[in-house]
Amino acid sequence: MTNDITNTTSTKRKNIFNWRLFWLLFAMATFGMLALTPYSLAMTGQKVNEVDPITLSMQFITQLIPLILFIGLGLLMGRQYHLGAPILDKWTKGISNRSTKKAFPKAILLGILVSLLIIVLDFLVFSPIIQNQISTAELSQANSSQPAAWQGFLASFYGGITEEIMMRLFLMTLIVWLGSKIFRRSEDTTSKGVIWAAIIISTIVFGLGHLPAVAATGLTITPILVIRALVLNAAGIAFGWLYWKYGLEHAMVSHFTADIVLHVISVLIIGAF
Repeated sequence: MTNDITNTTSTKRKNIFNWRLFWLLFAMATFGMLALTPYSLAMTGQKVNEVDPITLSMQFITQLIPLILFIGLGLLMGRQYHLGAPILDKWTKGISNRSTKKAFPKAILLGILVSLLIIVLDFLVFSPIIQNQISTAELSQANSSQPAAWQGFLASFYGGITEEIMMRLFLMTLIVWLGSKIFRRSEDTTSKGVIWAAIIISTIVFGLGHLPAVAATGLTITPILVIRALVLNAAGIAFGWLYWKYGLEHAMVSHFTADIVLHVISVLIIGAF
Protein backbone atom coordinates (compact mmCIF):
# COMPACT_ATOMS: atom_id res chain seq x y z
CA MET A 1 0.00 0.00 0.00
CA THR A 2 2.80 2.40 0.90
CA ASN A 3 4.57 1.70 -2.40
CA ASP A 4 1.34 2.35 -4.31
CA ILE A 5 0.91 5.72 -2.61
CA THR A 6 4.55 6.62 -3.27
CA ASN A 7 4.27 5.66 -6.94
CA THR A 8 1.05 7.63 -7.32
CA THR A 9 2.62 10.71 -5.73
CA SER A 10 5.70 10.35 -7.95
CA THR A 11 3.52 10.10 -11.06
CA LYS A 12 1.54 13.20 -10.10
CA ARG A 13 4.74 15.17 -9.57
CA LYS A 14 6.02 13.99 -12.93
CA ASN A 15 2.86 15.17 -14.66
CA ILE A 16 2.86 18.62 -13.05
CA PHE A 17 3.78 21.33 -15.57
CA ASN A 18 7.14 22.88 -14.66
CA TRP A 19 6.32 26.57 -14.55
CA ARG A 20 9.80 27.46 -13.31
CA LEU A 21 11.28 25.91 -16.44
CA PHE A 22 8.69 27.68 -18.59
CA TRP A 23 9.53 31.12 -17.23
CA LEU A 24 13.25 30.43 -17.31
CA LEU A 25 13.09 29.51 -21.00
CA PHE A 26 10.88 32.50 -21.68
CA ALA A 27 13.37 34.83 -19.98
CA MET A 28 16.25 33.25 -21.94
CA ALA A 29 14.39 33.53 -25.24
CA THR A 30 13.44 37.14 -24.51
CA PHE A 31 17.09 37.97 -23.83
CA GLY A 32 18.00 36.32 -27.13
CA MET A 33 15.48 38.47 -28.99
CA LEU A 34 16.82 41.65 -27.37
CA ALA A 35 20.39 40.64 -28.14
CA LEU A 36 19.50 40.27 -31.83
CA THR A 37 18.42 43.91 -32.19
CA PRO A 38 21.83 45.49 -32.98
CA TYR A 39 22.54 42.75 -35.54
CA SER A 40 19.15 43.21 -37.22
CA LEU A 41 19.57 46.97 -37.41
CA ALA A 42 23.01 46.55 -38.97
CA MET A 43 21.64 44.12 -41.56
CA THR A 44 19.07 46.69 -42.68
CA GLY A 45 21.54 49.57 -42.55
CA GLN A 46 19.70 51.34 -39.73
CA LYS A 47 21.10 53.08 -36.68
CA VAL A 48 19.62 52.96 -33.19
CA ASN A 49 18.88 56.72 -33.16
CA GLU A 50 17.00 56.37 -36.46
CA VAL A 51 14.52 53.80 -35.16
CA ASP A 52 11.22 54.78 -33.59
CA PRO A 53 11.38 53.26 -30.08
CA ILE A 54 7.60 52.82 -29.92
CA THR A 55 7.51 50.91 -33.21
CA LEU A 56 10.47 48.78 -32.13
CA SER A 57 8.81 48.05 -28.78
CA MET A 58 5.53 47.05 -30.40
CA GLN A 59 7.32 44.72 -32.82
CA PHE A 60 9.16 43.16 -29.90
CA ILE A 61 5.98 42.65 -27.86
CA THR A 62 4.13 41.03 -30.78
CA GLN A 63 7.00 38.54 -31.08
CA LEU A 64 6.72 37.59 -27.42
CA ILE A 65 3.13 36.33 -27.75
CA PRO A 66 3.89 33.38 -30.07
CA LEU A 67 7.01 32.70 -28.02
CA ILE A 68 4.83 32.00 -24.99
CA LEU A 69 2.84 29.47 -27.02
CA PHE A 70 5.96 27.87 -28.50
CA ILE A 71 7.51 27.24 -25.09
CA GLY A 72 4.32 26.09 -23.40
CA LEU A 73 3.27 23.73 -26.18
CA GLY A 74 6.82 22.46 -26.66
CA LEU A 75 7.13 21.51 -23.00
CA LEU A 76 3.66 19.94 -22.90
CA MET A 77 4.12 17.85 -26.04
CA GLY A 78 7.76 17.03 -25.45
CA ARG A 79 7.39 15.29 -22.10
CA GLN A 80 5.27 12.60 -23.75
CA TYR A 81 8.18 11.65 -26.01
CA HIS A 82 11.14 12.39 -23.73
CA LEU A 83 11.95 15.61 -25.56
CA GLY A 84 12.70 18.82 -23.72
CA ALA A 85 15.31 20.47 -21.54
CA PRO A 86 16.25 17.75 -19.02
CA ILE A 87 19.14 19.59 -17.38
CA LEU A 88 17.22 22.82 -16.80
CA ASP A 89 14.15 20.81 -15.83
CA LYS A 90 16.05 19.04 -13.05
CA TRP A 91 17.85 22.21 -12.04
CA THR A 92 14.59 24.13 -11.58
CA LYS A 93 13.35 21.23 -9.45
CA GLY A 94 16.49 21.17 -7.33
CA ILE A 95 17.58 17.75 -8.61
CA SER A 96 21.24 16.89 -9.25
CA ASN A 97 21.93 16.25 -12.94
CA ARG A 98 25.69 15.75 -13.32
CA SER A 99 25.32 12.69 -15.54
CA THR A 100 23.41 14.61 -18.23
CA LYS A 101 26.26 17.08 -18.85
CA LYS A 102 28.76 14.59 -20.27
CA ALA A 103 27.90 15.28 -23.93
CA PHE A 104 28.60 19.04 -23.91
CA PRO A 105 32.11 18.60 -25.40
CA LYS A 106 30.48 16.64 -28.23
CA ALA A 107 27.95 19.45 -28.74
CA ILE A 108 30.72 22.08 -28.85
CA LEU A 109 32.78 20.00 -31.28
CA LEU A 110 29.75 19.50 -33.55
CA GLY A 111 29.12 23.24 -33.50
CA ILE A 112 32.70 23.96 -34.57
CA LEU A 113 32.66 21.30 -37.29
CA VAL A 114 29.38 22.40 -38.87
CA SER A 115 30.45 26.05 -38.82
CA LEU A 116 33.73 25.24 -40.57
CA LEU A 117 31.83 23.17 -43.14
CA ILE A 118 29.47 26.10 -43.74
CA ILE A 119 32.42 28.47 -44.28
CA VAL A 120 34.13 26.11 -46.73
CA LEU A 121 30.95 25.43 -48.71
CA ASP A 122 30.04 29.09 -48.90
CA PHE A 123 33.53 30.15 -49.99
CA LEU A 124 34.20 27.38 -52.51
CA VAL A 125 30.73 26.64 -53.88
CA PHE A 126 28.17 29.39 -53.37
CA SER A 127 30.19 32.61 -53.40
CA PRO A 128 31.56 32.11 -56.96
CA ILE A 129 28.07 31.31 -58.30
CA ILE A 130 26.45 34.25 -56.52
CA GLN A 131 29.12 36.66 -57.75
CA ASN A 132 28.39 35.62 -61.32
CA GLN A 133 24.60 35.89 -60.97
CA ILE A 134 24.15 38.98 -58.83
CA SER A 135 25.03 42.53 -59.82
CA THR A 136 28.04 44.29 -58.35
CA ALA A 137 25.80 46.98 -56.87
CA GLU A 138 23.72 44.43 -54.93
CA LEU A 139 26.82 42.63 -53.67
CA SER A 140 28.40 45.90 -52.59
CA GLN A 141 25.26 46.88 -50.70
CA ALA A 142 25.06 43.45 -49.05
CA ASN A 143 28.71 43.54 -47.99
CA SER A 144 28.38 47.04 -46.56
CA SER A 145 25.55 45.90 -44.27
CA GLN A 146 27.49 43.04 -42.69
CA PRO A 147 27.31 43.36 -38.88
CA ALA A 148 30.38 43.80 -36.71
CA ALA A 149 31.81 41.02 -34.55
CA TRP A 150 30.25 42.39 -31.35
CA GLN A 151 26.84 42.44 -33.01
CA GLY A 152 27.40 38.88 -34.19
CA PHE A 153 28.32 37.87 -30.64
CA LEU A 154 25.04 39.23 -29.28
CA ALA A 155 23.08 37.67 -32.16
CA SER A 156 24.60 34.29 -31.28
CA PHE A 157 22.45 34.25 -28.16
CA TYR A 158 19.37 34.56 -30.36
CA GLY A 159 20.51 31.68 -32.54
CA GLY A 160 21.59 29.48 -29.67
CA ILE A 161 18.61 30.14 -27.43
CA THR A 162 15.58 31.63 -29.17
CA GLU A 163 15.92 29.81 -32.48
CA GLU A 164 16.47 26.49 -30.75
CA ILE A 165 13.35 27.01 -28.66
CA MET A 166 11.31 27.79 -31.78
CA MET A 167 12.82 25.20 -34.13
CA ARG A 168 13.60 22.29 -31.84
CA LEU A 169 11.55 22.59 -28.64
CA PHE A 170 8.42 23.67 -30.51
CA LEU A 171 8.52 22.79 -34.21
CA MET A 172 10.48 19.53 -34.07
CA THR A 173 8.49 18.38 -31.04
CA LEU A 174 5.23 19.30 -32.77
CA ILE A 175 6.15 17.20 -35.81
CA VAL A 176 7.08 14.25 -33.57
CA TRP A 177 3.78 14.64 -31.74
CA LEU A 178 1.78 14.80 -34.99
CA GLY A 179 3.70 11.91 -36.53
CA SER A 180 3.18 9.76 -33.47
CA LYS A 181 -0.57 10.48 -33.52
CA ILE A 182 -0.85 9.76 -37.25
CA PHE A 183 1.03 6.48 -37.00
CA ARG A 184 -0.53 5.67 -33.62
CA ARG A 185 2.75 5.51 -31.75
CA SER A 186 3.01 5.80 -27.98
CA GLU A 187 5.79 7.68 -26.18
CA ASP A 188 7.77 4.46 -25.83
CA THR A 189 7.37 3.30 -29.44
CA THR A 190 7.92 6.50 -31.41
CA SER A 191 9.83 5.33 -34.47
CA LYS A 192 13.19 6.68 -35.56
CA GLY A 193 11.54 7.48 -38.88
CA VAL A 194 9.19 9.94 -37.19
CA ILE A 195 12.09 11.48 -35.27
CA TRP A 196 14.26 11.88 -38.35
CA ALA A 197 11.36 13.28 -40.36
CA ALA A 198 10.89 15.87 -37.61
CA ILE A 199 14.62 16.69 -37.63
CA ILE A 200 14.72 17.14 -41.41
CA ILE A 201 11.46 19.10 -41.75
CA SER A 202 12.38 21.47 -38.91
CA THR A 203 15.82 21.92 -40.51
CA ILE A 204 14.24 22.87 -43.84
CA VAL A 205 12.03 25.43 -42.10
CA PHE A 206 15.11 26.60 -40.20
CA GLY A 207 16.95 27.18 -43.48
CA LEU A 208 14.08 28.97 -45.21
CA GLY A 209 13.66 31.13 -42.11
CA HIS A 210 17.01 32.77 -42.87
CA LEU A 211 15.88 34.12 -46.24
CA PRO A 212 14.31 37.31 -44.82
CA ALA A 213 17.69 38.18 -43.29
CA VAL A 214 19.30 37.69 -46.71
CA ALA A 215 16.65 39.90 -48.33
CA ALA A 216 17.27 42.56 -45.65
CA THR A 217 20.81 43.00 -47.00
CA GLY A 218 19.36 44.17 -50.33
CA LEU A 219 19.86 40.95 -52.28
CA THR A 220 17.08 39.72 -54.56
CA ILE A 221 16.04 36.21 -53.53
CA THR A 222 16.96 33.84 -56.35
CA PRO A 223 16.88 30.03 -56.57
CA ILE A 224 20.60 29.82 -55.80
CA LEU A 225 20.12 31.88 -52.64
CA VAL A 226 17.28 29.58 -51.56
CA ILE A 227 19.48 26.53 -52.17
CA ARG A 228 22.33 28.23 -50.29
CA ALA A 229 20.08 28.92 -47.29
CA LEU A 230 18.90 25.31 -47.21
CA VAL A 231 22.36 23.76 -47.63
CA LEU A 232 24.27 26.02 -45.26
CA ASN A 233 21.61 25.75 -42.58
CA ALA A 234 21.53 21.97 -42.81
CA ALA A 235 23.50 22.28 -39.57
CA GLY A 236 20.04 22.13 -38.04
CA ILE A 237 20.24 18.36 -38.53
CA ALA A 238 23.08 18.23 -36.01
CA PHE A 239 21.17 20.44 -33.58
CA GLY A 240 18.05 18.32 -34.00
CA TRP A 241 20.01 15.14 -33.35
CA LEU A 242 21.49 16.63 -30.18
CA TYR A 243 18.02 17.70 -29.04
CA TRP A 244 16.72 14.18 -29.57
CA LYS A 245 19.63 12.42 -27.92
CA TYR A 246 20.64 14.77 -25.11
CA GLY A 247 18.11 17.56 -24.79
CA LEU A 248 17.56 21.19 -25.72
CA GLU A 249 20.55 22.44 -23.74
CA HIS A 250 23.01 20.54 -25.92
CA ALA A 251 21.37 21.84 -29.11
CA MET A 252 21.61 25.36 -27.69
CA VAL A 253 25.31 25.03 -26.85
CA SER A 254 26.13 23.56 -30.28
CA HIS A 255 24.17 26.25 -32.14
CA PHE A 256 25.72 29.01 -30.03
CA THR A 257 29.21 27.62 -30.71
CA ALA A 258 28.57 27.49 -34.45
CA ASP A 259 27.30 31.08 -34.48
CA ILE A 260 30.34 32.30 -32.53
CA VAL A 261 32.62 30.80 -35.17
CA LEU A 262 30.50 32.16 -38.05
CA HIS A 263 29.60 35.61 -36.78
CA VAL A 264 32.47 36.49 -34.45
CA ILE A 265 35.69 34.57 -35.08
CA SER A 266 35.40 34.54 -38.89
CA VAL A 267 34.48 38.24 -38.93
CA LEU A 268 37.51 39.11 -36.79
CA ILE A 269 39.80 37.02 -39.00
CA ILE A 270 38.48 38.59 -42.21
CA GLY A 271 38.74 42.05 -40.66
CA ALA A 272 42.37 41.41 -39.75
CA PHE A 273 43.17 41.01 -43.44
